[in-house]
Amino acid sequence: MVEKTIADLKHSFSQGARAVKIWKNIGMDLRDKNGKFVMVDNPRIDSIISYLEKNNIPVIGHNGEPKDCWLPLDKMIFSRDYYGAHPEYHMYLHPEYPSYQDQMDARDNMLKKHSHLKFIGAHLGSLEWSLDELAKRLDKYPNMSVDLSRMSNLQLHALNNWQKTHDFFVKYQDRLVYGTDRAVNATSNKTELEKDIHAEWVSDWKFYVTNDTITLKGFGRLKGLKLPKKVVDKIYYINAQKWLSKGV
Repeated sequence: MVEKTIADLKHSFSQGARAVKIWKNIGMDLRDKNGKFVMVDNPRIDSIISYLEKNNIPVIGHNGEPKDCWLPLDKMIFSRDYYGAHPEYHMYLHPEYPSYQDQMDARDNMLKKHSHLKFIGAHLGSLEWSLDELAKRLDKYPNMSVDLSRMSNLQLHALNNWQKTHDFFVKYQDRLVYGTDRAVNATSNKTELEKDIHAEWVSDWKFYVTNDTITLKGFGRLKGLKLPKKVVDKIYYINAQKWLSKGV
């Protein structure tokens, strides 16, 4: 199975693939023959991760979900409507599944075992709730970066402590990659999708580049981070070139 997976990966890269994505089904859905959840640090996955690490192939890791997923509805920050409508995905109601901390520990253990792996943590590395916790990982794992696709959390950080949030971006400017987490599918209305995505791009740009007033619905008003141009250039373009390049 490992040999077949690596052969499939080699074929994909020969056709232009740039990275491998590990999705949340590892840790939240996939089980072994004994019914035990397969976590991302499972020894059976190590050979594949080692191949990617050796060949400088980037891995995008969507490990777990927002921390909200494991909280009761009245303790959630941004996800109350979604998990209220989809209790089957609300892990607080399913304690038999791996916990949020289990997901983070498995991801961290995988990075510890594969210290040279070029890793991009999707959605702020699922540490969207705490810049301090995210900074700890970026300090500990020098080959880890994250995408910025949980904007509401970033704006809440800026509302609560603008200077700390601004300084986080400046300090970790080489480890942050812009992203929106938008999907395009066959049922999408092309005109509406283009309009929505453009509006999202402009809104995100305003947050990063200006100090204009922004309203975070349900929380209050904040000002944009007005990051230095060199930082903006990195998170929008230069870092993507760096972190999504491969060695084969």
